[in-house]
Amino acid sequence: MNGFLNIGNKAFNYCTNLETVNFRQTKIIGEQAFAYCSSLNNIIITRAASIGKLAFAYCSSLENVLIDGEISTLN
Repeated sequence: MNGFLNIGNKAFNYCTNLETVNFRQTKIIGEQAFAYCSSLNNIIITRAASIGKLAFAYCSSLENVLIDGEISTLN
C-alpha cells in the first residue's frame, strides 16, 4: 500500500485472504485496522506516525514485521 495517509479504524479487519501489507509514508494506522486477518503473515511499515490499539490483533499467521524508520505513537 503506497500513498495512503490514513488507514481508518477497522478498515481491513476480517480480510481473511490478505497476506502481506507494505506501508510507505502512511501517517496513521487506525485501531483494529487489520485485526482478525488470519492469513496476514508479513508486514512492512516505513515512516508511520501512529499505529492504533489492536491494529494487528489476532493475526494468527503473522511471522514477519519490519519497521523501517520512526514511529511516534504505538498503542
